[in-house]
Formats: sequence, C-alpha cells, structure tokens
Amino acid sequence: MLVIIITLMAVVVLVGVMVGRMLDLREELERQSALRRSAEEVIREGGGKYVGIAERKRAEEELKLSEERFRILFEYAPDGYYLNDLKGTFIDGNKQAEKITGYKREELVGKSFLKLNLLSLQQIPKAAMALARNLVGQPTGPDEFVLNRRDGGKISVEIRTFPVEIKGKTLILGIARDITERKRTNKLLEQRTQELEEANERLKELDRMKSNFLSNISHELRTPLTSIKGFTETILREKDMEEKNRMEFLQIIKEDTERLTNLINRLLNLSRIEVGKIKPKKENIDLIAAVKEVIEGYKSQARLKQLNLVHELPDNLPLIYADPGNIKEILSQLLDNSIKYTEKYGRVAVLVKDQGKEVSVSVMDNGCGIPKEELPHIFDKFYKVERPAEQVGGIGMGLALVKSIVEAHGGKVEVESEVGKGSKFGFTLPKGNNDG
Repeated sequence: MLVIIITLMAVVVLVGVMVGRMLDLREELERQSALRRSAEEVIREGGGKYVGIAERKRAEEELKLSEERFRILFEYAPDGYYLNDLKGTFIDGNKQAEKITGYKREELVGKSFLKLNLLSLQQIPKAAMALARNLVGQPTGPDEFVLNRRDGGKISVEIRTFPVEIKGKTLILGIARDITERKRTNKLLEQRTQELEEANERLKELDRMKSNFLSNISHELRTPLTSIKGFTETILREKDMEEKNRMEFLQIIKEDTERLTNLINRLLNLSRIEVGKIKPKKENIDLIAAVKEVIEGYKSQARLKQLNLVHELPDNLPLIYADPGNIKEILSQLLDNSIKYTEKYGRVAVLVKDQGKEVSVSVMDNGCGIPKEELPHIFDKFYKVERPAEQVGGIGMGLALVKSIVEAHGGKVEVESEVGKGSKFGFTLPKGNNDG
C-alpha cells in the first residue's frame, strides 16, 4: 500500500515537472516567434528604404545624363541657340551663337542686342515687335536680320524665337541661322535667271530681226529684179522701139543691176570684215577729195527732196592712211540715211575736223530722229528702226557695215539723235602714213 502511494506521488511530481517544462518551451517558442516577426519587419522595412535610395540614385543619374545630352546638343547645334530674359538680355548661348556674333559667351551674357549694337537702327522696330509677341506667349519668325559682328563685319541671319518655361520662369529661346551663303546663292541664281531671261529676250529679238531681214532682203532683191526683168522683156519684145526709149530702159537696167551688186557686196564685205578674212587695203588718201566726191554723187538725190546739202571742210588736211573704197562706203551710207529720213526742205551737213592725232567726220540732219531706246541697237546687224510706211527701206545692215569698217581702221563711231530734231552720226579715223 505504501509502495503504491509512493509511486503515485512520484508520478504526480514527474507530471508537474513535465508540465512546467512544456510551459517554459511554449514561452520560448512564442518569444522566438515574436523576435522572428520583428526581424522580418526590420528587414522588410530596411529593404524598402534601400530600394527607394537605389531608384532615386538611378533617376538622378538619368537626369544628369539627359541634361548632359541636352547641353551637348545645345552647345554644338549647327544654328546659333541663345536664351534671353523678357527684357532681351542674354542668359546663355552656344558656340554657333559665338561664331555668328563674334562675341564669347561671357561677353554676351548679361548684355542685350542693343547694348552690343548687334542691330542697326532700322531693324530695332522689327526686333521690338518680335519681343512683344514673345511677351504674350507667341513664337516668332523666321525673320531676317543683318547683324553687326564684333569684328565690324555683317552677317545675314534668320531668327526664330520661342517662349519657354525653365524652373517656373519664362525665358525666350532664340534660334539664329546663318543665311549669308544662301542669300549669296539666291542672288547668284537671280542674276543667272535674269541673264537667261535677257538672253532669251535677245534670242527672240534676233529671231524677229532675222524674219525682218528676210522680208527686207526679199523686197530689196525683188524690186530691182522685177524692174530688170520687165524692161528687158520690153526691149526684147519691142523690136521697133525708139533708140531713145531703148537707151533709157537700158540705163534703168544698169542702175538696178548696180543696186543689186552693191547690196550683195555690202553683205559680203560685212561678213568678211567681221570674221577677219579681208582687211582694209589702206593707202595715203586725200579725205577732203573723197568727201567732195561722195557729196557730189548725192546732190541730185538731195535736189529731188529739195534738201539743203552743205559741207564744212578744213582748208588743209594731211593725207590719211585708209582704204579709199571703204571710206566712200561709210560716207555714202551715212549720207543715204540722212537724205532718206529728212523731210522736204530739210538740211543735211557733212563736217570734217582735224583733231590732232585723228580726223573726225560727221553727217548731221534735222530729220525725224531716232527714239532714245533704239540708239543702243542701231549698229547691230539687220536691226532696223521702225519708221513710217513711206520711209521703210533697206535691210538694216548699213550702219553695222559702217561700224565694222571704222573699227577695222582703228577708229570709233558714235551717234546722237532726238526724235523730231534730227541725228548726228560721226566717226573718227587715226592719222598715219604708209611706213612700207
């Protein structure tokens, strides 16, 4: 019995010990669990802070890289970039802005266009208008300006401006493009275009002159040929024609034949002189005698129009070295024109003057005159001044031949004329002698 009681007491004591240890273990587990949870929270919270720092650092690096890229683009842009405040004062500028103005960045910053004298007085109103538009938030341009560079040179630029917000402050971004080369190219293109247009107009004029020439030469050839054919047929048909009439008809045929011959010779001489195939056959000649001879040949033609044909010649004139046929051709052409275009009862005069190293010859009239705009062209081949219908004649090569002959002799030809008052054609011939 005693043994049983002792055993029961031992069991009770053992159970109590075990229960106590279990309670202690439970408390330890709960404490460790709490510590674990605290550790996890600490780790979790600490890790979040670490991630935020990393992200912020990465964002800062990207911002720095972006700013660096922007700075490079700004600095090395092919156009001049600059920042102004709303008063027009420079805040910043890139390398091209320095190149355009000739000022360094530190010389630009803190100063305005006006203070730097970059703009002429005439351009200030246009610049002020652009600034006014910027103040109300509007972009401007492109506007052309000519800037005064620091070195005193000038440069043409095209400027655009844009209001921009930087750190809550409104600034003006300006973009200046150097257009000097473009303007030079455009000007060159305009010149070339104008030259092409003028050349085209000249070609049209030459085409018109060619058509007129063909028409005139046809008339000049047809008229004497018709006359020659008609009178020749009459002589052949009329076997019993009176000798007086026959001789008169033959004389007309002879004159028309000479007219054709002279026309053809003029054409040939003009082309030969111009291409240098023939040269004047110069000799010492008496110019006064040549002038009197030509005038004598036109007296009857002048009398038919009741013109006063006069001359003023020096008493003593040295011999000149020239082609006598060419000189007579010049005088004949000028006299023929003056008589042709001078009204009835008018006056035609031939003047010869000794001017030291050269001799001048002038043929003047008080005829219809030549329009001012026609004067630069009257010595052109086949050019004809428009005349009243009754005065139309010739093929427009006489004065071109005169010019060619005079220049072949080393002289000069000129003209003065006024519509309704008459004309003066003059030429000079250098004196000289045959050294050979």
